[in-house]
Parts: sequence; C-alpha cells; structure tokens
Amino acid sequence: MDEGLKSLVAKAEQGDVKSMVMVGDCYNRGLYTNKDDSKAQVYYKMAADNGHPGAMFMVGLGYLNGIGVEQNMVTAVKYIQDAANKGVANAQYIAGSLYHAGKAGTFFKNRKAIKYYKMAAKQGHADAQYELGKIYLLKWSHGSNRHFDKGLFWILCASLHTSKKSAEVSTKAKDYINRIISELGFPKEAVKWKIEQIKREHPGYIIDPTY
Repeated sequence: MDEGLKSLVAKAEQGDVKSMVMVGDCYNRGLYTNKDDSKAQVYYKMAADNGHPGAMFMVGLGYLNGIGVEQNMVTAVKYIQDAANKGVANAQYIAGSLYHAGKAGTFFKNRKAIKYYKMAAKQGHADAQYELGKIYLLKWSHGSNRHFDKGLFWILCASLHTSKKSAEVSTKAKDYINRIISELGFPKEAVKWKIEQIKREHPGYIIDPTY
C-alpha cells in the first residue's frame, strides 16, 4: 500500500471524516492501491454514518447496485434519501427516479418523485429537469391545464445545458420542444421569450451541479 494511503487510513481510523472519504475514493477508483469495492464501501459507510453527504450517496449507490455490498433496496433508499435531504443533487435525482418507478415505495410515489426531482432541478440537474418537465406535461395532457407552463419551463431548462455531461438530455429536451411547436402549434416566439426569461431570472438552473 502507498505510504500516503497508509497515512490516510490511519487518520480515518482515528475518526477523520475527510480521510474516510478519501480512502473510500482510493479503493473505489484503484488509486495508490488495488481497486476494492468492499473496502471502499467500508470507508464510505464510516464517513456516511458520521454525516458526510457525498459518502451517504456512495453507500446508497453501493446498496442499490450491489457493488461492494449485498444489494438491499431498503438500505439504498435510506442512504440516498439522507444524501438528497443534505443537498446532493445526484442523490435527489436518483431518489426521484426510484419513487417515479415505484421502487422506493408506492405511497404518494408521484408526489415524492416530484419533490426530489424539483430539488435536483433547482440545482441545475438537467436529467431531473427533463423528467420533471415530462411529469407536468403528462398531467397537462390528462386535463390539468395549469401544468403546461411548468412542464415547458423545466424542459426548456434541460435544453439549455451546454456541458458534455448533459449533452444527451439537452438534445432530448430540444427534440421534445420541437414536437410541442410542430404538433401543438405552440408559438416559436413564446418559446424564445421563455428561454430569455430563464437565462435572465434563473441562470443557476442551466449550470450543472457540482455533485
């Protein structure tokens, strides 16, 4: 084991939360040591149980996908929700996705999906914006007219992302908007106006979150 990693392990064992996360990252990525998902999860869980939001998310993903630990949906949802409630945008998106699919429970699942998607969307998570927009537009198509503007707003936000990370969902959002214009006859000028409004009033919504 690399001497630097040995030092981090010692600090982690003494209770230093940042060191716990760094050791977990090293084992997760195979940095300065062999990749070991089980050991990564041990150190991520140490940090998570000491309140580290990013580590909570990593533990949740481990249990969700059975990486380094035995797959356990209940435990996965717990840690992912904890991370989401502490502001981790990717955790908020995953939590929304799990509720949306009925995998995190069916009680008020749509309401909870919207809650978590919206939390991530307001942090600039393009995928969450796209899914949230689709939910509102589906509600509109079922006769809830007040949801059209909300749906269009979030789809437009997703379309305005320019990073490589969000390129795929941005393209899907643009295609969705083009269908709204061509199939519903929604005015292009109105779309342009809404785009300028988003850029002016919500610039943070079109910048990818840090995590």
